[in-house]
Amino acid sequence: MAASAYLSGTDLEAYGVPTATPAQVQRASALIDAYLKRPEGSVWVPDSIGSPCYMAGLDPTITLKPPQAIAPGAAVQISIPGYNPGDEVLGEVVILDRGNQATVESC
Repeated sequence: MAASAYLSGTDLEAYGVPTATPAQVQRASALIDAYLKRPEGSVWVPDSIGSPCYMAGLDPTITLKPPQAIAPGAAVQISIPGYNPGDEVLGEVVILDRGNQATVESC
């Protein structure tokens, strides 16, 4: 899992810890996540239209790059040579274009 960070930049001054180091912020954030019993944290990343898309503290379990662009539409199927997902991915959320804030979305 990626690390949560609940304070950054000007937040440090606003919350009374202007000299906190990144390591201290990380440790404090980890304590908050543990107290909440949410190892993924509570910070979400918006999709391309500003709606919650995925938790910032989660790392992808698998990253795939299809050999062709994905056309928009309903019930789109994508073949990725050499990958057979099987039942372990049923019900899982797929995040498309996670690295591009202008087009990211969850499916």
